[in-house]
Amino acid sequence: MDLTTTLPAEILAHIFACVQAVDPMTGNRDDAPGWTRVTAVCSRWRHVVIAEAALWAHWTPELCLFGGGLEMFIARSKSALVSVSTGKSRSCSQRFRLLETLVKHVNRVRALSLSCVDTDHDLYLVPIKIVTDNSFEFLVSCHVQIDYLFPEDIKVPLVLFRGQAPRLRHLVLDFRLLSLDVLDWTSSIFNNLISLDLTMLREQYIFDTADIVNPLRRMTNLSLLAIEHWEDFDTHSEDEDEAEHGGLDANVSARAGISARASGDPIAVLPCLKLFVIVARPDYFRRFLPNILLPPSASVALASRLVARNALSFQDYEALSRGLLSDSRTAKVAPYRAAYLAFDTWPRECVILKCTHEPLPSSAYPGQHPRSVFHAKERHYSDNYDLSLHLAEPHISNFLPHLFADHVTMLTLNKLPSNLNARLLRPFTGVTHLRILGPLSKSTLSFLFEPEDLVLPALQEIDFADIRGLKDLLAYFKFGSRHGWHHFWALERILSVRREEGHPLRSVYVHVQDESQLVNEGCLKDVGFGNWKLDKMRSALALLDDFDEVQIVEKDIDVFLKDS
Repeated sequence: MDLTTTLPAEILAHIFACVQAVDPMTGNRDDAPGWTRVTAVCSRWRHVVIAEAALWAHWTPELCLFGGGLEMFIARSKSALVSVSTGKSRSCSQRFRLLETLVKHVNRVRALSLSCVDTDHDLYLVPIKIVTDNSFEFLVSCHVQIDYLFPEDIKVPLVLFRGQAPRLRHLVLDFRLLSLDVLDWTSSIFNNLISLDLTMLREQYIFDTADIVNPLRRMTNLSLLAIEHWEDFDTHSEDEDEAEHGGLDANVSARAGISARASGDPIAVLPCLKLFVIVARPDYFRRFLPNILLPPSASVALASRLVARNALSFQDYEALSRGLLSDSRTAKVAPYRAAYLAFDTWPRECVILKCTHEPLPSSAYPGQHPRSVFHAKERHYSDNYDLSLHLAEPHISNFLPHLFADHVTMLTLNKLPSNLNARLLRPFTGVTHLRILGPLSKSTLSFLFEPEDLVLPALQEIDFADIRGLKDLLAYFKFGSRHGWHHFWALERILSVRREEGHPLRSVYVHVQDESQLVNEGCLKDVGFGNWKLDKMRSALALLDDFDEVQIVEKDIDVFLKDS
């Protein structure tokens, strides 16, 4: 019996709307999402879907792969407010038809995403005209990316939505060839924003932070603020050259911000902010931070796409750290108790440092693929962290001593390099628990057994979280034979050196319990060791048992936060 026949149309429509929410559309034509097949089940379902407009709320080019797709979608959605996302790879004729249809129905649009990476002049001018020549009465969320929009293509100041978008709450603008000062910051469209994400051109002069700080004073509802300065990687700016030669006092702007606060002059107070992201050169951080005031609970992410040619001064790092922890906060930030360092990122010379007030479960870490904040869609991942820095290694090394890293008790290292700079780990004198992610080798583990430069003196437990099989175990701990004896060379070295130096380890965790059980049961082939002799595998496991510190655990257990 089909129980859905007993459901009123209103309830069925509500179910369909939920199906759409949990089963989003996909670009794979061979794997149509389940909700698009709802219309083919029976005439009653099809009638409810179309009559109630239950499934016609979000349109992308992948949903209707023909020129009139949006027109049909708008017609079937009746009077419902819709969200529209344009694709990046549509043909010119289809893009023009799509945009023409969009212009006719701007008052039906609740959410809008316009992406234009084309170099065709006529094509990339159409999206900017849509968002400047039309008011959007019901628009709540807008994301506009136009890669080749030049200053000569627009009228300055650039007024969005004719200054009329009363319901706008979320705005993402990626105008990487336009500077911040081209926008009409006096417009009321910014007043009620909850999130603002800007990718704009980095001007080739010292930034006038007032361009953005003054309008921010009106955006008291912001929960997310992201500012990215776009520039080519070979850009050599005049202000940096002058600073290098002593011709420019690079601290002028920062001191001006501090003086303004002391004198009571206006600064931007953002009481609701949860996530604050700046992607720029580090010299901009010190100019901008003194001009804002954040709640102590706000997560902050600072990143730079360019590797550092010159480190900042000791006073700059101290002032920046003080700003992050207290001076730019409405109340002092509590000490960080956990930290995460990721290597082998992009750019390769950079390191990701993330700090939290409380340790996070292992499921919160990104594993083999460290996340950056270089793209708008990735920035929300930073809200798990109280502080995130994605900078060149010298900047991270110079920041750490000022961030009270000695309070950190849990440290996670991801994708360790073969030439790890031990200077990065020296500030973590209070770390008792270390989690290591990613592939390992003798060289990457050497920081744990170099007696002449022993780091992490308080270390008690190590979780090799990515040793999830016997193959990994034998490779990473250098299992082999010497003079007829079997050895785990690297493991023995780690334990003995730290014991001799007066810093013994209490526990070393490896996640191989399931495969160990298969070996003990004689099921060697089930773990991929068909060419190994069973007695050799058993002798390796027996050798592990001789280490009191080694704990063999299940694959997915969080050994540091077992109750989380």
